[in-house]
Amino acid sequence: MPIRHVLLIICLSVGFHSRVSAAVLTKKEIFKLEKSIKFEYQQSLKICDTLNWNESDVCVAKASTKQDIDLAELRANTQPTAETRYAALIAHANGDHEVAITRCNGIAHEKREQCWNEADAIKQADIQKAKSFWGKLIE
Repeated sequence: MPIRHVLLIICLSVGFHSRVSAAVLTKKEIFKLEKSIKFEYQQSLKICDTLNWNESDVCVAKASTKQDIDLAELRANTQPTAETRYAALIAHANGDHEVAITRCNGIAHEKREQCWNEADAIKQADIQKAKSFWGKLIE
């Protein structure tokens, strides 16, 4: 595997998403990266199976979120437009929200609703930030 593939996979795996232009990667290379992201998701699910109760649910939410974010970031980096960048930011907001809500489900009932409300507020703030910058470009 060429070194640039290895570096791109490592960058995507650790959450560092460098700007990669479409001219740098071929369709075949993009397909391989998508496949790698999906494989990493499947591996994460195997780890989640070893956990108990809410820890497992949070682990699955994190794995799912990571896959969605990585795929959105890959699209944003290989097709750099306002729409794909905005979609990546929304994927981050939705993913963070999903993980937060799942964590909230594991806490005491008395504090759960407050936790959900805080998660909703953070998501709305993240979406507003994305709209304030990228939303102007895509409208």
